[in-house]
Amino acid sequence: MSVAGMNVDSGQKTWLTPPEIIRSLGEFDLDPCVPDSMPWQTAKRMVTKAEDGLTVDWNGKRVWLNPPYGRESYPFLRKMAEHSGGGVAFLFGRTDTGAWQDLVFPNAHSVLFMRGRTKFHREDGSQAGSANAPSCLVAYSAADTEAIRRSGIGGTLMVKASAIWAEPAEARRLS
Repeated sequence: MSVAGMNVDSGQKTWLTPPEIIRSLGEFDLDPCVPDSMPWQTAKRMVTKAEDGLTVDWNGKRVWLNPPYGRESYPFLRKMAEHSGGGVAFLFGRTDTGAWQDLVFPNAHSVLFMRGRTKFHREDGSQAGSANAPSCLVAYSAADTEAIRRSGIGGTLMVKASAIWAEPAEARRLS
């Protein structure tokens, strides 16, 4: 939805996921973070900020999540981790942040570190410039990992395994 730090000097604050990324991942039941003006379908049910995507029922639904960026993303990432039904989150690959350390790594099934920089779209659907940070797709179930694997989106897919990703307490001991 809203992406900070774009390399586009337009003053615009809402940046849309390229439709080909969403289409390549299959059908989603819910998108809880839809801007008021959205030129393409992201999920069967699309919830705007006015409706408050945090208050709708996510359980049992496959969720597409491109959350507001910054601290606003925390409650959405927490709800994504806690709901049943899986889904995919589209995030900047800023893996040093609290959101990644506390909410993404402990709960994700896999992460696709996408090759190249994403070219987001404006609210009118036109393509904008590239982001100034790398993008990732975070899968929250084995089925979502498989959807990413089949999507054809380039990058490196890391699948969580206990031997690869340490729990937070173990990670602190390693540093």
